[in-house]
Amino acid sequence: MIRRIVLAAIAVGSLGSCAETAAIQTDGGFLLDRPVASETDRAGAHRHREQSIQRCLVDEGFEYTVAPYVDVTIFDSVADLVLVSESQAAERGYGLAATRGVIEQLQQADEANNLYLGGLSAKDQDAYSAVMGNPDGDGCYGRAVREAQRAFPKVLLSTSENELVESQTTVYTRKLLSLGADLFADWSQCMRGFGFEFGTPFDARQSVAGRGDDPESASQSAALDEFAVSQADAACQRRDAAAFQKLSDSALAAAKAELQTSG
Repeated sequence: MIRRIVLAAIAVGSLGSCAETAAIQTDGGFLLDRPVASETDRAGAHRHREQSIQRCLVDEGFEYTVAPYVDVTIFDSVADLVLVSESQAAERGYGLAATRGVIEQLQQADEANNLYLGGLSAKDQDAYSAVMGNPDGDGCYGRAVREAQRAFPKVLLSTSENELVESQTTVYTRKLLSLGADLFADWSQCMRGFGFEFGTPFDARQSVAGRGDDPESASQSAALDEFAVSQADAACQRRDAAAFQKLSDSALAAAKAELQTSG
């Protein structure tokens, strides 16, 4: 069974809208094998939080443009770090193209808030920042997060828990690369048959996504067809789907054991 979890979070800007992806509710411990909230709950929690922030800031004499909800999750599960289904590949590739459009929507709300904030005096900017606070604090942002979590208890919005998800995913990924060396070598040979030179599924996705602001890598990623790469990836994994599922399960167990030992 593939375990579902949100892995990607995009925070746009530092002063304006509070646009980021929810992870999962937890009281600590190992997070990667716990169910994630539905998209309906994630959307509801996001809107609840944004509207609460807006009401709070307006009550304090400030303005705030609500960030629209967009699901910026690239992968639906930790297993998706390796496993790619044929239906996913055909319908949305790796989900990267859709995410690029999402960023533009988030930036619009962020720019509106930054423009408003930039028009305030230095004193009022300081007051705005103090009133807004952070997602783990007692300001408008923190209170809105807690309100949203009470209304949608399966959804997590706190920075600390999202960071924990990311750190545990890093360990899981390292285990995948270590345990999957032979399987990835077979996968790589299969990909050559489709005309692609990649060592691992991670390399394939990173090449499509591009690497930061490097112009050369951006040019190379633009030349790659996300859907062609993802469908080849799915076809090569399908040749030994049971082995890929076993790898995902083994890496998850190994990551959990390491984290519990180190904790």
